[in-house]
Amino acid sequence: MDSGEERLIVKALNTYSASQFRNLGLLDGTISFILKTRPFSDLNQARSHKYVSNTAGSLILFANLIKIVQREGVVAFLSTLVLVVIVLILFFRGIVPALISLIPLVLGIFVTLGIMAAFGIQLNFMNVLVFPVIVGYGIQNGIYIYYRFREDHDVIRAMSMVGPAIIASTLTTLVGWSSLLIADQKGLKSIGVVASIGIASSLIIALTLVPAVLEIVYRSRKEEEQESKPIGFSEEESTFPAATDRGVLETSSSNLKMTGNRETVPSKKKAAKKKAAVPKKTTPKKK
Repeated sequence: MDSGEERLIVKALNTYSASQFRNLGLLDGTISFILKTRPFSDLNQARSHKYVSNTAGSLILFANLIKIVQREGVVAFLSTLVLVVIVLILFFRGIVPALISLIPLVLGIFVTLGIMAAFGIQLNFMNVLVFPVIVGYGIQNGIYIYYRFREDHDVIRAMSMVGPAIIASTLTTLVGWSSLLIADQKGLKSIGVVASIGIASSLIIALTLVPAVLEIVYRSRKEEEQESKPIGFSEEESTFPAATDRGVLETSSSNLKMTGNRETVPSKKKAAKKKAAVPKKTTPKKK
């Protein structure tokens, strides 16, 4: 832009009326600002003037909510995760069980965020409300599986016992949240999409990765328990008290036999003495 064009622009800013500015397509707020701040000596002086306006409305409110979610959402999630870890450590009285129970939760959140990024699903102030639900279902599936596994350290038996219940309860919840997918309102539909992805991801991870981690972590302990099982008992019978106390039972049975033999010897001697003391009947001789 040369100096001649700048002079023409400055002249128009200093001389045009409100109707002329309006014909150029300027907004009423911009027109009133020009009329209040002119005359301008040059174009740089006109550009240096700034007008700060206070706006309100639903759009401004939603924009501020999105900024708050983006700024404080990560901090809130990390704080919640730390509190959940502390509660699990106090409940299980160990760090390893707590970390294993957190696998569906943590990986489910990361898988959900990855799928959202891949398909261009933006995080807003409505679908962010679903993440506490994902946290709840992700952590409870891990707790159920580990709590059943620690009874006998058998992954197959644990999954056969609690697996169907976990699948049934999670699928019913998934059906309920997925009903929002048919909503016309975009906010409700985004809630249904994020909830379906998060709950399904947590379920798949709980049924596949958690059993594998349990088998790897507790494999050595399981081998030690199998070596300590008594010989002659099946896997089911070895869990009964009779199997664990076999030596005690065998000792008590042998003691009973010995006491029985000791009692039978005096009784036999007494019977022999009684038999000898009885006089024999004699028949009289015929003359």
